[in-house]
Amino acid sequence: MNVYKKAKKYRKLDTNTDDEDEIEVQLEKTLIYPPVLLGLITTLALIILNIVINLSEEPSVIGLIITCLSLVITAPLSYMHLSNLRKLYPERNYPKAGDKKLNEKLVDMMDSGEQYITLVALQKTFLLNQQLIIWIIGLASIFSITSNNNQFFSVSLLIILYLVNTMYYTKKVSETF
Repeated sequence: MNVYKKAKKYRKLDTNTDDEDEIEVQLEKTLIYPPVLLGLITTLALIILNIVINLSEEPSVIGLIITCLSLVITAPLSYMHLSNLRKLYPERNYPKAGDKKLNEKLVDMMDSGEQYITLVALQKTFLLNQQLIIWIIGLASIFSITSNNNQFFSVSLLIILYLVNTMYYTKKVSETF
């Protein structure tokens, strides 16, 4: 939480109005998002890796304890990140972490430039995910055929994931028109 203390100090600096926007951008780029999000994403990746190792090999009690402990730690960190943003930017009126319409409220808070950047990033992420899922389905199928190791279950789960992503995206887009 040292990142948020630095951010509070940075926000209290005396600046003129010309530099204020630049300071906010610099503050978000250097102090808040990279370290916090990198920590959360790394923790989630390690949890998933640990689960896969425990499922593919003989499970170990230590691995199970590490996985459960990581899950218990990651959830409050995500909640604390949004809570600290509410404290750091009280004028922006951030929604609470448990809000049912959290995503809509976050998008409504953005100006048109931020909305455009977010839209482009989400669209690229969606398309990349869809392409990766298709490639992984193909690779798992080829592996299944060539190694006589049946991958039906994992390929079926990936196909379901692909269909759910595509149908949910299509549904949400069609609701707005």
